Amino acid sequence: MFRFLTPFQRRRREETPLQRIERVVSRLDRTTREIFLAHRLDDMSYTEIAQRTGLSVAEVERRMAKAMRRLMEAEPRD
Repeated sequence: MFRFLTPFQRRRREETPLQRIERVVSRLDRTTREIFLAHRLDDMSYTEIAQRTGLSVAEVERRMAKAMRRLMEAEPRD
């Protein structure tokens, strides 16, 4: 069956994986974004991030899960 795509859907499909990650990460709230980037780019542990931010390790874990969930939801499905 032929499926028509809206311009928005076509644009999303044309995104590179890096562009998709940048788009999703840029839309996270500031604290969640900083936690995600500290863990993934700076290779900081959850404990180190918790100490740096003043949050509990459990809260750091929750925010990382939120960021990862958003990234998974943005993954194109064919």
